[in-house]
Amino acid sequence: MHAIGGVRRLVDVRWATLALVVLATVGLGLTGGGGVDADEGPSTPAQEDALSKPLPPCPPVPGPYDGRDPPHPYQPGDPICSAEGTGVFRADVRLSRDAGALALMQKNVGVWTWDPGLAGLAVSRSVSNPSLGSDDTQYHTMHAGRSGKWIEIGWAKRGSGTPELFVASHTGYWSYTSEYPISPGQTINVQIDNYPHNNSWRAELWWNGTWRVLKTIDIGTIIAEDANVIAEMFTQDSNWPTLPTTWIYDTQLLQCLTDCRWKKWDTSIGTTAWGDWPYHAHFTNYYYKWYAHRH
Repeated sequence: MHAIGGVRRLVDVRWATLALVVLATVGLGLTGGGGVDADEGPSTPAQEDALSKPLPPCPPVPGPYDGRDPPHPYQPGDPICSAEGTGVFRADVRLSRDAGALALMQKNVGVWTWDPGLAGLAVSRSVSNPSLGSDDTQYHTMHAGRSGKWIEIGWAKRGSGTPELFVASHTGYWSYTSEYPISPGQTINVQIDNYPHNNSWRAELWWNGTWRVLKTIDIGTIIAEDANVIAEMFTQDSNWPTLPTTWIYDTQLLQCLTDCRWKKWDTSIGTTAWGDWPYHAHFTNYYYKWYAHRH
């Protein structure tokens, strides 16, 4: 493994941050969906027609997660609703991309691809309970973007608090919510796509049988630049936060070279893997099942 330079998050000097980031690259003509274990073909005309209609508003959050994972990443025709503007999200003004870059206080670990034709990314991930200092933060994130415009969804733990879901974009701060209660040992399923066939990207969470769109943002294109799943750490000193075994699995990419199909992120995808000491990625299946941890 080797280090990749560059600073993606800019943080207030009071804060140390650990982030697991997924960057999804998107291609033209989104028309497909996919299964967990097998590729699936393009969507039907009826499914395509449904994409042009506004999403229905989501009902109130239906209690704790029931443990039922989705049968496959979102595809047209699956149950979906818009939760934008209905939830309670708290902006964290301590984190800002306008702050000073702390290049010497950042560590990364994970995988990255520039494979052409990528049109979406879906990930299942475990929620862990790292031991963090009062000013430490750990992020586990999906990220999609191009030319400085981006959208994210994931979970975070800050200091001695409990894990919470969050969304973020280039237009504002990281915003957290406790409306969707999550806890260590739980699995969450998140996805980023632009199924409306325009520049509007959606950050989606699977919750109790429905995909809930928590945020939509225009990133100026339906083609993003690359895709990654990484852990990202920031600190003021050498006391890097711990990272319990935190699984990433069933990572799938939506490829749209000739038609659009979901495909596991395996060795057929051109991939770069790296780890900045003391962090490491251990692969069970290259590259769709692995966990990040600290030596």
